Amino acid sequence: MTAANDQRLALPGFVNAHSHAFQRALRGRVERKSVLHAEDDFWSWRTTMYQDAARLGVDDVAALAAWAYSDMLRAGFVAVGEFHYLHHDVGARALPKPLLSLAHAAAAEKVGIKLVLLECAYLRGGFERSLVEAQRRFVFPNAAAFLTHVDAVRAAVPAGTRVGVAVHSVRAVPRAAIVEVAAYARREGLVLHAHACEQPREVEECKKEYGCSPVALLEACGALGPRATLVHATHADADDVRRLAATGAAVCITPSTERNLGDGLGPVAELFAAGVPVCLGSDSHARIDVADELRSLEDHERLRQRRRNVLVPAGGALHQALLPAGTTNGRRALGLDDDAGDRVGVAMPIEGRAEPATALDAWLVGGSSADVRDVDVAGVATVRGGALVRADLAAIEDAAVQVLRRLQRP
Repeated sequence: MTAANDQRLALPGFVNAHSHAFQRALRGRVERKSVLHAEDDFWSWRTTMYQDAARLGVDDVAALAAWAYSDMLRAGFVAVGEFHYLHHDVGARALPKPLLSLAHAAAAEKVGIKLVLLECAYLRGGFERSLVEAQRRFVFPNAAAFLTHVDAVRAAVPAGTRVGVAVHSVRAVPRAAIVEVAAYARREGLVLHAHACEQPREVEECKKEYGCSPVALLEACGALGPRATLVHATHADADDVRRLAATGAAVCITPSTERNLGDGLGPVAELFAAGVPVCLGSDSHARIDVADELRSLEDHERLRQRRRNVLVPAGGALHQALLPAGTTNGRRALGLDDDAGDRVGVAMPIEGRAEPATALDAWLVGGSSADVRDVDVAGVATVRGGALVRADLAAIEDAAVQVLRRLQRP
């Protein structure tokens, strides 16, 4: 970190390790309570998300992805991991080519952000549950069909797009299929991601079906290791943390989404203490703000443990605890080894003008994505003065507005 003469903080590029770009369309539309439900929670939110998923065509997905990715770039994210399970066309008709995957790749290329497509296995409706209609867009009949799709995506994406694989969750992918997907990832040298322990119901139902936690099941299936990342881990217990540490797996925390959905506060301090690499994602994109995601790791621990500087090392400062989660750990989770030319310039906080040593901590505590002025991706200028360089933001936003208007119609 350096304080430049032009009153900028020069920072490394940030990595958004977990994205569902199409869910950006939900922002603001799910902040109402139905008269039919006394309580609103993740599962009722998911119903609305499924309704959107059932209506989005290829062009709609491309428009929403470009919108989300342009906001990520202007927030200081130079790379994104797209956890992609919207595989088939409207009405669950299989596409002749992986057009929805290519729509994300085109959107990323348009705005200038690095993309890792995490092609996601989704094979059943849930623990002992049949598919609901909207889920049919997500589902392949078996692991072999899914992996054939992954091969097709890898052959079709542009050179600048990387591909990894994902298991949506242990509720959506049965044990034998998890084993197949994990073996493919190891054989092909790909990163492997999975949602795990996001909801108490998921943990309880996994124990009922398999006699163990989702983390223990993933370990037994060969799905944990240095190239594996579990997303959320909100309701992971001490044994789960031990397994993650022993296998070298990472955890992606998505603070703004976990907060928005009421998921709960995960064991972040325990993960830090065990040496589990923690990275960040903006997930459903209710908020896209690097500083907010980073500081929430610490803020949530302060609320959970009712003390201050929980993650900060003895004798250290806040940025030493948080910055790796937004940078090096995110690159590791997405298999991005090279950060050459990835740089972010942030407007200097006034505290930094008085005492440079406090500048980054001041921004982490009180700053926002609005302070990001310049972004370079692989040495290419993509944001200058807070504005996109390579893409027309007004046109991107206009296209997104048209999609939002269609979704708001009955």
